[in-house]
Amino acid sequence: MKLQILIPQYKETDEVVKPLLDSIMVQQSVDLKDVGVIIVNDGSDVYLSNEFLNSYPYKIDYYFAEHQGVSATRNACLDHATADYVMFCDADDMFYHACGLYVIFREMNMPGG
Repeated sequence: MKLQILIPQYKETDEVVKPLLDSIMVQQSVDLKDVGVIIVNDGSDVYLSNEFLNSYPYKIDYYFAEHQGVSATRNACLDHATADYVMFCDADDMFYHACGLYVIFREMNMPGG
């Protein structure tokens, strides 16, 4: 896998995370087999549903951690990452441009990238 998007989640629901995951799904000129998502629940009792997470055409790994705050949760995301590159997004973020990941992949493929 080339890129994993790391998302800490605390009390965000499926509805809050949906715009971000949808915006990944509609990225242009990117093979979604090269993109994965890691979401770590920071000890919250608000869980993302398996049905929701499995509805996307790219790999999403969902993990649970003891509540330690957003920084520790980002580190937990990194602990699970296996891709060549990673990027962080907050659960309520989204890609506003359909070529956002294309630009990132283009930069990764440049010499020295």
